[in-house]
Amino acid sequence: MKPADAELIDVLPEPVARFVREQPDDDLSGLTVVERRRYSLALADLNHVRYGRAAVDVASVRDVTIAGVRCRLYTPDDWRGALHLHLHGGGFWAGTIDELVTDAACRRRARDGGVAVLAIEYRLAPEHPFPAGLHDAFAVASASIGSDDVGLGHDPDNVSVGGVSAGGNLAAAVCVMPESPAPRLRGLLLEVPALDLSPEGLLVVPGSTETAEYEALAVAYLGRTAASDPLASPVRADDLSSFPPTHIRVSQHDVLRGSAETFARRLEHAGVPVTSETTEGALHGVLSLDRVWEPARRWQDEAGRILRTWHHPEQSS
Repeated sequence: MKPADAELIDVLPEPVARFVREQPDDDLSGLTVVERRRYSLALADLNHVRYGRAAVDVASVRDVTIAGVRCRLYTPDDWRGALHLHLHGGGFWAGTIDELVTDAACRRRARDGGVAVLAIEYRLAPEHPFPAGLHDAFAVASASIGSDDVGLGHDPDNVSVGGVSAGGNLAAAVCVMPESPAPRLRGLLLEVPALDLSPEGLLVVPGSTETAEYEALAVAYLGRTAASDPLASPVRADDLSSFPPTHIRVSQHDVLRGSAETFARRLEHAGVPVTSETTEGALHGVLSLDRVWEPARRWQDEAGRILRTWHHPEQSS
């Protein structure tokens, strides 16, 4: 299903509108979950080749296992130990650290932010519903923050966490977990995050076709868990005061934007340093169109600058 109908496509910037028009509208109902994941990965890789910037060089890339979770570590030149944990998107059922778009983003942020980026391959629904993926993210974060028992050679007191879409949900939920490492984090980077999984948490966006899809994905992920659980919908957490400095990026025409904006206001009221930005003209999944659309390119570059500010404040003065 395309993410927008003609009513919305007509008001989108041309690079975004062209991207939407060129997306296939195939009926995948006859495919298994595994087959749909293969389709999703192939399409994501094709979209990156067509619309995304090429991956940049970093000093090293290697696979590691932390707390039983497969991860990939991207290390920049002249690395001084700062570490950023990255959780990919994919609606809780798809997405992987093996996607070209994830690889390109991690490489660029490692280089631009002067941080090692650890991409986390968390478990996916429906085979592994809530809280399996969250437990994976929490396990890696807990093992990486405060000690270097995992042997990465990083500075355990200079760690941040971030995520895209479903990964943004997990990144925020890690900070809500009991005994959360949130107070020790340098920052939290949330990109078009899904912070409220209840139907009422979705913004009404004229011309968007994604509402029904998001509701179905939330049901598949939650299983028997209520969407009101703050570990599933972090915007519903009672106390956000222990959160680290947070930056939130939202897209104008995204049904997830409302809950992210509410989350930013709640963080501010809790006394947490928080900044947020809206990419005008953007749909949920177009911040990776950084070869063909200047706002997407600016955001990807800004993400690296934010990481450098958190991890290397002496360089930003």
